[in-house]
Amino acid sequence: MKLLLNKCKLFFIIPDFWFFLLILGMSILYGYTKIVTLEPQSTHVWRQTDCASIAKNYYQYGMDFKNPEIHFLGSDEKTSGYCVGEFPIIYYAVAGLYHVFGPYDFIFRLFNLLIFFLGLFALFKVISEVLGDSFWATGISALFFCSPVIVFYANNFLPNVAAISLVFIAWYFFIRYNRSRSLLNLTLSIAFFTGAGLLKITSLLSAIPLFGLLLLEASSVIKYLGYKRAVFSYTKITLGLFFSSALIIYLWYQHAIFYNTSHNSVYFSTHTWPLWSLTDIEINAIINKVNIIWMQEYWHTSVLFLLSILLITAVWKWAHFNLFFRYMIFTMMLGVIAYILLWFMAFGNHDYYVIDILVWGLFILVAFMDYLKQKHPKWFKHKGLKILSTLFLVLNIAYAKNKIELRYGGWMNDLGNISVLNQMGGYIESLGVRKNDKVISIPDPSPNHSLYLINRKGWTDLYGWTDSKEKIEKLIHLGATHLIINDENVLKERPYLKEFTQQELGNKSGVFVYKLNL
Repeated sequence: MKLLLNKCKLFFIIPDFWFFLLILGMSILYGYTKIVTLEPQSTHVWRQTDCASIAKNYYQYGMDFKNPEIHFLGSDEKTSGYCVGEFPIIYYAVAGLYHVFGPYDFIFRLFNLLIFFLGLFALFKVISEVLGDSFWATGISALFFCSPVIVFYANNFLPNVAAISLVFIAWYFFIRYNRSRSLLNLTLSIAFFTGAGLLKITSLLSAIPLFGLLLLEASSVIKYLGYKRAVFSYTKITLGLFFSSALIIYLWYQHAIFYNTSHNSVYFSTHTWPLWSLTDIEINAIINKVNIIWMQEYWHTSVLFLLSILLITAVWKWAHFNLFFRYMIFTMMLGVIAYILLWFMAFGNHDYYVIDILVWGLFILVAFMDYLKQKHPKWFKHKGLKILSTLFLVLNIAYAKNKIELRYGGWMNDLGNISVLNQMGGYIESLGVRKNDKVISIPDPSPNHSLYLINRKGWTDLYGWTDSKEKIEKLIHLGATHLIINDENVLKERPYLKEFTQQELGNKSGVFVYKLNL
């Protein structure tokens, strides 16, 4: 019994336990226990339902991995939903879980959340190893979990946070490799970087500099930069692993482009949205939107201010910072600039595009703490600084909590009557709308929001495909059997719909269902 009590005491003093307890407490405070049960909603519900739609279609139509599809019939001349964005492994895995537990949205959210927690724990272990201090490792990792955009998308359907989580796991194995020179750890690190790149190519902002460092070592240029110890061993094998990773990622994106082209689909973006393709008016509009709406969703102003000060300090004390961190901060800065320029248009409406950039902030924080440890150890261990940092973290946790509540309870979640459709699947089927019937669902400017909620394939207002009598008739010729309207005001706004609403099958909670005939 005494031995058991001693083991329990040991368990409660290890840093891993307290980190886990903190993250669990933050998750509960953020309302994750309720959010995990919700259907896709709030910010960028378009992209959420795109992801959920692919998983649901895998589940319902044969688990054919090589043919991902969505509910919106926008491909093959409006006859199919075949299209793809990122490597669909998450959607396929979730669909597999659906076969075990049922097709519930909480399965999808929990799956992504589990990946995030594993990634966050890996980040904690990496920083602990680098700084040799569990307090600062806990604080910096938890601060990442205070970014409103991370808090929102970690418990969600998009793959962006999952991709960054894989990056953290890759760094964990790289740190282990750097200590042990184990080829297995190096292989695992590159494998996780590859997985992250397949999910989101932009998540490799911290991996590409590593590859660059390998090339510098292989070409013997590294000695001129002041490195006394090679970062990589097994140079030829390592080059082979990195090139294999790059080839796999390249081949996947080439396949994605081919897949979309072969099905005449233009919905998923497999290209850049560069700054130079926009007019001055468009550029200013995006900058204003980021400043007014999205900037406060990235991190609290205090964090952005702190990172700016630390970056200035790093430049000022450049020679005193660790050489590896100097290299990473500089090369990642170049990567961030290139990323913003190449995908500039996306930042106007897609808040999650900043997720990859936040990792640069983590490098700045860790680099500064490493500088304090090496050059000012008293400040690194100073209790007053740790107390101040704890209060700073509490402030940011409260801020993130407020932001997540606004996302689910404020204007970002004002979706009109369309959300009612989530409870209408059984009612619509009782009216004779079968699972395989194709429907026109309006008003809905997105491809999959309403179609996913009622789990029917068909068409929405996207691309203006329902804005005239002739276009509706064309969709009927393509197989549309029912018209579903979730806002009766649309009947007044679009008088051409009158002749398609002669056979009303039923209405409930503001949702009207009509039989379509030519």
